[in-house]
Amino acid sequence: QNYFTTAAQDIAGNRYHVVAFDPAGNASIASPIATALGTEVAGPQIRNVLARQLPGTVNALVTAVRAGHSLARGLERIAEEGPEPTRSVLELAVREIGFGVPPEEALARVAERYPSDDLALVGAAISVQQKVGGSLPRVLELINGTIRDRIRIKGDIKSLTAQQRYSAYLLSSFPVITAAGMLLVSPDYIQ
Repeated sequence: QNYFTTAAQDIAGNRYHVVAFDPAGNASIASPIATALGTEVAGPQIRNVLARQLPGTVNALVTAVRAGHSLARGLERIAEEGPEPTRSVLELAVREIGFGVPPEEALARVAERYPSDDLALVGAAISVQQKVGGSLPRVLELINGTIRDRIRIKGDIKSLTAQQRYSAYLLSSFPVITAAGMLLVSPDYIQ
């Protein structure tokens, strides 16, 4: 799947255009309103795919840093070899890093474009680690465990509340179904 929305952006953060890619890979101009407002928020499909891919991405970053690569080089490897849409999202960060933006700031911008608590957590952890010091792989492993636990708990909550949600949908539809039935059976009663 190649769902992705991106904006051409220079180092000062000025946006030039917004392009949307549909699943077939065809490009089209996206909402001019988003460009005018200077905002870009990924759709729910992209955010869900990114959330599912984030633990694997962080794990790949841990592996790259443990192998002796810098954080920037680890992000570059993921941008080259990672699955879509993670690859496209991190390509923007890698380009910014190439222009001299610190990696933690580039990741913070990615978290702004693709709102996610987990992605913001990774960015904040890297930023704190860069300022305070310590073992980056260890910090990323702890964050990765937290992200995996959050995903598991969200799935558990969704499965445990499924029956109640569908009951609510069914009960909410009863007035409409009853009114439609009454309209068909006895239109004079409704009027």
